[in-house]
Amino acid sequence: MVTLGLLFAALLAQGSQNRPVFSSRADLVVLHVSVLDRHQGFVSGLGQDQFAVSEDGTPQPIALFEHDDTAVSVGLIIDSSGSMLRRRDSVIAAGMAFAASSNAADELFTINFNENIWPGLERGHDFTSDPGELRAALDRSGARGETALFDAVAAGLHHLDRGHQPRKVLIVVSDGGDNASHTTFDAVMDTALRSDVVIYAIGIYDNDDRDANPKLLRRLAEVTGGEAFFPKENAEVTPVLERIARDIRASYTIGFTPAPTRRDGPHKVRVDVRTADHRKLTVRARSAYIGKLVEAERQVFHRADRRFCDPCAPATPTQSATKPGVRPHAVPNSRSHAVPNSRSHAVANSWSDAVANSGSDAVANSGSHAVPDCGSSR
Repeated sequence: MVTLGLLFAALLAQGSQNRPVFSSRADLVVLHVSVLDRHQGFVSGLGQDQFAVSEDGTPQPIALFEHDDTAVSVGLIIDSSGSMLRRRDSVIAAGMAFAASSNAADELFTINFNENIWPGLERGHDFTSDPGELRAALDRSGARGETALFDAVAAGLHHLDRGHQPRKVLIVVSDGGDNASHTTFDAVMDTALRSDVVIYAIGIYDNDDRDANPKLLRRLAEVTGGEAFFPKENAEVTPVLERIARDIRASYTIGFTPAPTRRDGPHKVRVDVRTADHRKLTVRARSAYIGKLVEAERQVFHRADRRFCDPCAPATPTQSATKPGVRPHAVPNSRSHAVPNSRSHAVANSWSDAVANSGSDAVANSGSHAVPDCGSSR
């Protein structure tokens, strides 16, 4: 959710006229909606009266409708653990192809992660629209170590708060496994559903990779209105990112104002589209949101930000001093033995159940581990 005053300040900066004006005190639930035909082509040219939105089964009047190619703040969250070594070059090439297919005014950043998290851009550069700078950022990724996926996604969501564009997107490139995070999957989902960020996931793993968790990546994408892709070959990664760029540019932005009596907490959302010729269309949008920002979200951001190092991919002497090859505070055998989560769930278990039943042992961190000091943490 975003405040209307902030949203429309950004939208008006795009130079568009005739946009409605709302009270800055009202809350607007913003949905980014993709519409596809039966050939998976993007459908453009639809009008506001062809969409219907409901919240918890109750129809809601549409207060905002946009179908412009507005600029986006985009974060590329890149798994740089040892399992990604074979795909590293193709991911770098695909990242550049994504930028080439995007709106020239888009601003991008990269976050790399193994058991640590570090930015691709130089210190003091939160975003870039420069291809050369983006290439250098992508080159700062590596392929070694463990995997702190949940910490990295939480850091990416936090970093998007600094974005200057009205639309926010994260693209997560990983196998979906996690054995080193201090943030839980439930906490990441809770944070994502309190924002209007759309998350796309690209699952890259081998068939014999027991650590991979594609269902987790799919759930993360689908609940926020994005999509998950699972390219089998290196050559398929670039077309996937180019398609994501087209999806972002072709999407509709729809907003509604919840009823003042609406309770805090999670709410289900549904978007339908109608056409005069009754074409069979597929509508993709976030399926839920959470109504009120609480202190728990800020704590998640704080934990993730403490681990955001620049750069700290190589093991430090402190990390290797306890036992060769073992990172202090890492969850032992976390991919084969799930660790119980001691935190109370802030929201319903709809996504935690999905992870628990995914057929792969996702990490649920108890939150009691100390956060490692990478030497340059904020």
